[in-house]
Amino acid sequence: MKNDINNNENSNSNSNYLYGLNFLRVLAIIMIVIYHIDPSFLPGGFIGVNLFFIISSYLVTSSLLENKDLYTREGLLNSIKHRLKRILPPIITLISLIYIYMLLFNKDLFKICYSDGLFGAGLLGNWWFIFKKVDYFDSFAKSPFNHLWYLGVQEQALLIIGIIIFILNKKLSNTWKRKQYFQWILLGASIIFIALSYFVFDVHNINRSYYGTDTRIYELFLGAFLATIVNSKTLSKKEDGKNYIFINLFSILLIGIFIFLSFNLSKFSFWLYKGGFFLIDLLCSLLLINSCKAGGVVEKIGKTKVISLGAKISFGVYLWHYPILILTRLPFEVKQMEPNYLLIRLALIIIMAISSYIFVEKFNKINYRFHPSKLKSFAFRIIGLVAVFIFLFAGYEFSVKADIYNKQMEEKQRILEEKNRIEREKKAIEEAKRKAERKKS
Repeated sequence: MKNDINNNENSNSNSNYLYGLNFLRVLAIIMIVIYHIDPSFLPGGFIGVNLFFIISSYLVTSSLLENKDLYTREGLLNSIKHRLKRILPPIITLISLIYIYMLLFNKDLFKICYSDGLFGAGLLGNWWFIFKKVDYFDSFAKSPFNHLWYLGVQEQALLIIGIIIFILNKKLSNTWKRKQYFQWILLGASIIFIALSYFVFDVHNINRSYYGTDTRIYELFLGAFLATIVNSKTLSKKEDGKNYIFINLFSILLIGIFIFLSFNLSKFSFWLYKGGFFLIDLLCSLLLINSCKAGGVVEKIGKTKVISLGAKISFGVYLWHYPILILTRLPFEVKQMEPNYLLIRLALIIIMAISSYIFVEKFNKINYRFHPSKLKSFAFRIIGLVAVFIFLFAGYEFSVKADIYNKQMEEKQRILEEKNRIEREKKAIEEAKRKAERKKS
């Protein structure tokens, strides 16, 4: 099983595909995007990241456990290479295009945050932002690469999980013992890292706890542990008719609780950083297990075309939404974004996510050894994505600037007319005074 946030190909030929994950991906990405648009409306929307952590670690760990070659150094290196091949091209493409945009339209911003992109591409963005003391919860931060912290934490944790599985495969021949040792390692390490997150927390520097791999890794360990007790084959088996009533009601309850928390938690819920994210992750784990039950209402929703498409582009939406929201911010949008431009921004996000999926992600999922004959196809895809990007962003720049210019001209005209009106009123008053004085004399 190869499916995760970065591999949303929904193949009907895969009988073990968990369609409920389509719905969960869409739910998570909607929460994250809304949070970055207006944190005051959905102050706890950042817990969508927790759901992505659980989904990704569950699916990647399941794939690693099924990998029969992960007992040699070559097998480990191939696994890492395969993972990087899937995740890096969309990230590097994003960073390259954002660099182009900043060099064309905002060179000052490029000077400030070009290093953020480099560390993001190296999947070390989370530690870089800790070093720079970047505030994740500032929705109007300057850097368009802040959101890449998530991929840093995720990939570092998944690398550690892969190495643990590799060592156990090499040392133990008994499958049952390997599974038991793996579970105990995950549980023991999770307890240690939860305790560490409690002691590391500093109310004056909550971003250290939020960004840190050491303070968030237990979340991915939970997803990995989940993969050892529930596999896709189990979830794909249909239940008896009576059980679906309970499954559906429980799914609705869990989703309701998750959405409720997204409205009622905030960055000031300090208990989250002291290991409290573990409780959110337990909820996400229950949500994953229950939502992916074959025949359940969530699975049926996940099979719909709209949700399937949303799941396919969820990674692209995550990559593109934050840079677009940051780079298209206007000077007068100090506290919140102008509703007039929100629809344009959402359209840009969706178009770029779809373009990224078509030109980069989908092409990248084809399993082949690189050959010069493929270079032409790849070049055309990159040129296509660059063309879409330049057309959209240049169009946005010029149309918005023209709109702002027109509004400024209208405002100047209004002010001029107001001044003329005041002058006319003054003259009328003075004329009335003179007439009154003449009558008196």
